[in-house]
Amino acid sequence: MQARHIDEDPSPSPGIVSPRPQVYAASSAHPTPSQQPAKHKGGKWYFAATGHAVYCYGPVMTMPQAPGVLLKVATFCRGDQIMVPLKD
Repeated sequence: MQARHIDEDPSPSPGIVSPRPQVYAASSAHPTPSQQPAKHKGGKWYFAATGHAVYCYGPVMTMPQAPGVLLKVATFCRGDQIMVPLKD
């Protein structure tokens, strides 16, 4: 009689190994954190002077430029931008 591996299916025919079905974990109906869209916490979308939309977390500030000229900027924006000039 032949010796069998533990993983082999005990079948009446020696030397014939029947395939074992693959068992997969049931997938949940909820997506994993890496599949979920990023949630914005405490920020707001602004229209930058360049014409692009930017998402910033800080307050909007008015910065003095040349004498008598003020520039409105959004602060702490995505993409490691500290200040983004806004379109008026």
